[in-house]
Amino acid sequence: MARKSRKRLNGAVPVNGAAGKAEKAVLFRAGLYARLSYESGVNRERGTIETQMELMRIFVEGAEDIVVQETYSDASFTGTTFERPGFERMMGDIRDGKINCVIVKDLSRLGRNYVEAGNYIERVFPFLDVRFISVNDGFDSFRSGTDLSMPLKNIVNENLT
Repeated sequence: MARKSRKRLNGAVPVNGAAGKAEKAVLFRAGLYARLSYESGVNRERGTIETQMELMRIFVEGAEDIVVQETYSDASFTGTTFERPGFERMMGDIRDGKINCVIVKDLSRLGRNYVEAGNYIERVFPFLDVRFISVNDGFDSFRSGTDLSMPLKNIVNENLT
């Protein structure tokens, strides 16, 4: 019988699946981040934060190399500033090595300030070796071929505030 390697890449941890499913080799410990600018009764009933989280969880279920480590959210916080408690807690967990992947529903949920959002996506996350994924935008910082559509979407998001 062949010997199995016990090497772990980038902190990979095997995760046991349900009965009959193969183990999932996890390379990325994800933090799911959701933000809602204004939480009203209508938004609460629709469960907008919960809806964002569910969309991201479904995305992770289809990924072989990602597991959800933690969830973060900010309700009733504008995207024009990054001084948000959930976002700051997520950044602390990144610095502490708890997560190495950030997943958002779309770029506008990360932030609506073009310069700051771009700074996180293009400088801060890469410097910290953090994978960034925007599900609805089809953006994955670890996928080659990233084009100018991401910065353009950030500019549009900033002007929608």
